[in-house]
Amino acid sequence: MRNNVFKIVLFIALCISILGILFISLNRDMTERIAENPYLAEDYYTVKEYQGKVAIFNNKSNLPLNIFDTYVSTLPQHDRMLLEEGITIENTEELQRIIEDYTS
Repeated sequence: MRNNVFKIVLFIALCISILGILFISLNRDMTERIAENPYLAEDYYTVKEYQGKVAIFNNKSNLPLNIFDTYVSTLPQHDRMLLEEGITIENTEELQRIIEDYTS
């Protein structure tokens, strides 16, 4: 009888240990994903078409931060398609590069 109780307690302790290890592993993995993924980051920008022009949006507003005098219709087909979907930007350096590409 004692042997069966010991086996049950040992099995329960093993299950709890495995669940604890899985929880810690999943938590660390999610933290790394958030750090690497701009869609999960606190702030990011999207460059897309707004009223026929190139505009910048951030994730906190549906209104553009800035609208440029560049008409999307004057851009190559590939760029028009990208702007229709929206180009997600991770940082201000990349944002500046994209702005220069579309406004110069």
